[in-house]
Formats: sequence, structure tokens, C-alpha cells
Amino acid sequence: MPNKQLFQQILNAIQSGQNPEQLAMSMLQSRADKNPMFRNLMGLAEANNFTEIEKFARNLSKEKGIDYDIELNAFKQSLGLR
Repeated sequence: MPNKQLFQQILNAIQSGQNPEQLAMSMLQSRADKNPMFRNLMGLAEANNFTEIEKFARNLSKEKGIDYDIELNAFKQSLGLR
């Protein structure tokens, strides 16, 4: 979805009093409908299956030549968590 359309959708939702969580979930579901890998991740998240989500992230990182642990620690530091 182009940025202008996304911005308009968010603006319309705010003006109509839509719950921001419902808007976010609707947008995620729309993406999941078009992407089987993302749909699988959404299912894992809804089932609170964080072990499988981490395994997925580690495998994807490995495929891309990225060190998962280094990137996770950098992300945590950027949030002030470590």
C-alpha cells in the first residue's frame, strides 16, 4: 500500500474513532492474506509460540548471512534494554 493511502487510512480510522489496535490488526491481517510466510508468523504469534518465532528468525537470519544474536543485542541496546 502506498504511503499516501496508508496515511489516509490511518487518518480516517482516527477520525471515525476506530480502535488503533483493531486498525493495526486489520492491516497485519491484510498483509498475511497475501503472504504465506507472514500468515504463518501471525499464527505463531496468536498462539504465543515464541520458541518457533525465534527459530524462524534465526533461520531467516542465517539465510541472509546475519548473526541473529549480534543483531538482537544491538536492537535491545537501541531500546535501552541492555
